[in-house]
Amino acid sequence: MLTDGSISLSITGMKIIHCLNIFWPDQIAGTELYAWALIKALKTLGIESVVVIPNYGKTVTETFEINKLKVIRYAEPSTVDRSLIMGKRVAEGVAAFVEVLLTEQASVVHFHELKGSNGLSLHHVKAAKQNGFKTMMTFHLAGYSCKTGTLMYKERELCDGVIDTARCTDCALPLNNNGVVHKAVYVAGRVLHKLDYDSTSWNNAAGTALGFPFVIEKINADLHALAGSCDRLVVYANWYKRILVLNGIPGQKVSYVAPGLKACGPYNIVAKALLGGKIRLVFVGRINAFKGIDLMIAAVAAMPADKISLDIYGHINEDEFTKKCLEAAASNSNIQFKGPLQSEVVVNVMSEYDVFCLASAFSEMSPLVIQEAFAAGLPVLASNVYGNRELITHDKNGWLFQFKNIESLKEVLRELIVNPAKVEQAKTNLPEVRPFEKVAEEYLALYNEILAHS
Repeated sequence: MLTDGSISLSITGMKIIHCLNIFWPDQIAGTELYAWALIKALKTLGIESVVVIPNYGKTVTETFEINKLKVIRYAEPSTVDRSLIMGKRVAEGVAAFVEVLLTEQASVVHFHELKGSNGLSLHHVKAAKQNGFKTMMTFHLAGYSCKTGTLMYKERELCDGVIDTARCTDCALPLNNNGVVHKAVYVAGRVLHKLDYDSTSWNNAAGTALGFPFVIEKINADLHALAGSCDRLVVYANWYKRILVLNGIPGQKVSYVAPGLKACGPYNIVAKALLGGKIRLVFVGRINAFKGIDLMIAAVAAMPADKISLDIYGHINEDEFTKKCLEAAASNSNIQFKGPLQSEVVVNVMSEYDVFCLASAFSEMSPLVIQEAFAAGLPVLASNVYGNRELITHDKNGWLFQFKNIESLKEVLRELIVNPAKVEQAKTNLPEVRPFEKVAEEYLALYNEILAHS
């Protein structure tokens, strides 16, 4: 038995199965990095971990190792069609998934994401529970309570997060670009809903659109079924715990584990001072519209080039959005695309800049990259979506602007250009970055807690 303050850590013979839809080497993104950091930190506490993912399109279960971590791909031969996507039938791989669980005999089955279709789904969680396993779910995204996954009402304002059939249908109905058609389908769908006629069984796009009230009701029902099938739900953002509770999930079922940063060198590096008064902005992450890359480029392009610059690190895709961003940046010498970074060098590279910029166009849970920026000694300029504003105090450790509002972003940039001392002052107010070892200790305490309740 180890102790750390009030946390009691039992490490005898514990084995955790971590369930994801994809893992290394196929993808390295936020959820995978979080799970990998947790697994590594748990290992230092003597806890064995196994990763289980679907073996898409395959009839066999396969096992491999990556950095001495056992990864099992369970057989998942399901053909993806509308009925599977809409949840009208169960993926064929559930039986193979259960077989893996029974073979491995883990202490806790820890789900990190659910996808539906031929990926991990509510059916897998229920199957794990029905076979006697303790179950846990960590929420990395808001899509479990929001059809769009953004928690932005019609992309105009932050949503309160309460699942409401009429309001959510009006927001998420995939016809918002055509007001007349949208209203007609919305009204017709509401009529069918009142008549209790579920048109999603038509197995076509029209049936899905008209049946959107039933789609929203299913999101609500699935959220409650997930809570009922898990011994514990975990969030690493307090704002999302509030939303779960607002939707009727018992607060005692939801645990908050503050985010942390995996070991990558010293924390809270003293960032370089401003060079000649020029503010050097940096972004690290995915190049897509959800990250607001286009907004950042347009705002910086409107500023004096000798007063501010923007370097963008991320994989350069060949999609239309990336092409437009590259074209927009090409005529501005102070905006550069620098390519991707290996995760282990992100903090050190960031420390060469002055401000991290994150123009999120959706409510991220609790962006890891903000923790990395703080570790690098950088204040953060970000849109005021839920995940960002939980970590940033305006005009203290960073600045917030109205999401998807270029004029609001420009206003903050002008303020920093005119008064660069604000940047230097913000660098002195950064919070201490929490090492991921502390995160693992809290998870271990939760594992022990649910195992103690038979």
